[in-house]
Amino acid sequence: MGIDRVTAQGWARAAGFWSKRAADPRKAEFLALRDEGVTRKVAAERVGVHVRTARDWDRGIRRVKRGR
Repeated sequence: MGIDRVTAQGWARAAGFWSKRAADPRKAEFLALRDEGVTRKVAAERVGVHVRTARDWDRGIRRVKRGR
């Protein structure tokens, strides 16, 4: 098609079709609870994650290897 592989992957990633690893289903549930108006602490407890992880999810922070 004449499109660079890296460019195509970037487009796919931006559209939500491509990821190197599967998304955590707890994150999707957590974000749905937050959209419903549940507090961060309560939503984190319901899905079973640490409050720090929940805060990172709220802020859009992702872990890359051992960093954030």
